[in-house]
Amino acid sequence: NPNPNPNPNPNPNPNPNPNPNPNPNPNPNPNLTATFAPATKSLKAGSSSALDQLREKIGLDSKIFARFDEKAVRNAIDEVLSNDLYTAGKRSNLQDLKAHKSVLREIADILNHDLDNIESWQWADGGVRMTMRRHINGKYRVYMDEEVYQAVFLAHIGSMWSDSFHAAFVQFFDHAWKHGASRKPTPDEERIRTKKFYQINESVEAEQTASISYLRKKLFKQRFWLSAISPTTRKSFAKAYENGCDGDNDGSYGTSFVDIKQQLLRMITADQLIQGDLYGHFTVLQSDFRWFGPSLSHTTILTVLKFFGLPQKWLDLFAKFLSPMVSFASDGADVQSRRRSCGTPIAHQISALFGEVVLVTLDFAVNQATHGGYLYRIHDDLWFWGQQDQCAVAWKTLQDFCAATGLELNMDKTGACSLKGSASPLSEEDVPVLPAQAKDDDGQQAECGLPWNPIRWGFLILSAEKGHWDIDLAQLELHIQEMRLQLDATASIMSWVRVWNSYMNSFFVNNFGKPAKCLGTDHIRICMLSFEMAQQRLLQVDGGRHHNLTDMVRTMIEERFGHRQGVPASLVYFPAELGGLALHNPLVELSTKMLVKTQDTPREIVQKAWYGARQRFDRLVERWDQAMLRRKSRGFEADEDKTFMTFQSFVRYAEETEPALCSAYSTLLEDLKGAEEDIGVELIFDDQRVDGWLAYQRAATKSRTPFYWKRIVQLYGAEALEYYGTLNMAQAGSLPMGVTGYLSSEKIRWQN
Repeated sequence: NPNPNPNPNPNPNPNPNPNPNPNPNPNPNPNLTATFAPATKSLKAGSSSALDQLREKIGLDSKIFARFDEKAVRNAIDEVLSNDLYTAGKRSNLQDLKAHKSVLREIADILNHDLDNIESWQWADGGVRMTMRRHINGKYRVYMDEEVYQAVFLAHIGSMWSDSFHAAFVQFFDHAWKHGASRKPTPDEERIRTKKFYQINESVEAEQTASISYLRKKLFKQRFWLSAISPTTRKSFAKAYENGCDGDNDGSYGTSFVDIKQQLLRMITADQLIQGDLYGHFTVLQSDFRWFGPSLSHTTILTVLKFFGLPQKWLDLFAKFLSPMVSFASDGADVQSRRRSCGTPIAHQISALFGEVVLVTLDFAVNQATHGGYLYRIHDDLWFWGQQDQCAVAWKTLQDFCAATGLELNMDKTGACSLKGSASPLSEEDVPVLPAQAKDDDGQQAECGLPWNPIRWGFLILSAEKGHWDIDLAQLELHIQEMRLQLDATASIMSWVRVWNSYMNSFFVNNFGKPAKCLGTDHIRICMLSFEMAQQRLLQVDGGRHHNLTDMVRTMIEERFGHRQGVPASLVYFPAELGGLALHNPLVELSTKMLVKTQDTPREIVQKAWYGARQRFDRLVERWDQAMLRRKSRGFEADEDKTFMTFQSFVRYAEETEPALCSAYSTLLEDLKGAEEDIGVELIFDDQRVDGWLAYQRAATKSRTPFYWKRIVQLYGAEALEYYGTLNMAQAGSLPMGVTGYLSSEKIRWQN
């Protein structure tokens, strides 16, 4: 349940029938048939279509489904743990189970028996109990507490079918997807350009593989598409989504949820800069579904799975998975169970698979309707950007999809924004006219128009009035209040630090947008002001008696332990391996990004690309003129069109043809690095053999941001040496690092 106020009714439309008919309509679904009609054509003479190949692969994989062995059971246990299905006892038991090989082999034998008799699989007698948990964003979610062996069985099935559908859809993408939603040359224009390039020994193909469109296709396929079932991203996605947050800043699961969300922000911003120049305007469309998981129709899921060729025995199993008898544990043992008739259970990879399979039909519909546009999805968060007419088509396709599936859009998270660009390098006749934002007589959005509202990403807001990302301070204020509640609920200084770091080193940092070249240093200043505001709000709660964060923690230590001789700042900020609390200060990290002598602004990066495009054009014109002179000297007639082409014609399709713009686009997506590489030991200590320095370096290299720890020791290292005589503030063996590591690995359970 995604509502802040939990609904105790797990099933608003209960079905008392213990054996509901799981089969979808056996007749072909007309909506799916129409959507995938372009994929039914033979790929070449005598071959099958892209859709037929997809179905054939799914059918084949069902016949050679992977069985359980010791490794498969261990992987399934890891899947259950990463999805955070269980808390406390069951979670600990599962972790311990992985160390017993003989037990894992016995479990594999039992689960293989279930796999061999999959037609008779049922939920355990007595139904499934459910519990509710609060997450860092303040929302509640409902978790099923099924038997452990069934959770492991279902995790394996979800993982294997995710791999299968992912591979099948990737092949389908290569064969059936349209690409290049930017303005493309007509066949005649392409022929003329190819001919002129051929005459000066220039490759058109080299242009196309070094273009923004080519890079977009690569990023979309590798980072965004099918991310909830991709082997490289799904664990991170499950971890972030089930926690109700925006992920942790660790890279333990390959490409992370955080990385993909940051990539989305950067691509929108980079395209705004470049398309604003190229076309004079840029439009972004954003939406998501209201209660996507809880409201997803079982009939829709099974119909789509059947359309893609899933055999009947698996449809029957998935129908049983979707419709257990459930009850809330808090209602007591005597409460009557009710059958789930709608929605998917959280924290199961099978549910993630169902969501992706259904939404792939939307991805394909948008791609075909926009003639090559990409619907960027992070789970059910939907993004589309480019030219306004394309966004309008994508919006209409999205509405049609909702009508066909019974899903509802969350209008509180739906918006569209058109931004004007700077002076375009194109001539006036080459620039598309910006359509007016359609409004009705009352000033409201017209029925066929886009949903004109500010765009929101994390805590950032983008409006046509400002034309750039800014932080929504009202939203930030609400989360500061929530953070205060969670800090006050802690029972120890270590747990206080964990909560602080979860907000300041993950939740706030990720939702502000990490420093990037497309955002520039102005964005860093905005983030620093916001962090400073957050810290001041938290300090004011205690009557304003603390001057800064260090002073607040010092007071906590003194009050709890009666230590009145002063607490050094190094104890507060140094790594735990050296005896510190490892409290994270985001202002230290961001200020390091500002310590750079020269840094091109985003606008300067794009301007240099246009300058590079002009230089390339001038070189090609010179080569053309020389080629025409050589033809004339040899007695050949010059080309019927004596000129090469105008610069406006040369860059008219720059997203498809200009390497300099592609290079700028790639640069804009990069992290904004400060002077972190310049922080060497010689700038920190006069004597490079300072005691504890090697231990400090070992602790720092375990982090994804070692430069942050260099900056910390630069600020507080001298104090530590004066106070302790070494950077290593605790004797070897005196710190319970095993216990500390175990506690840190446990998930924070947020207070109600």
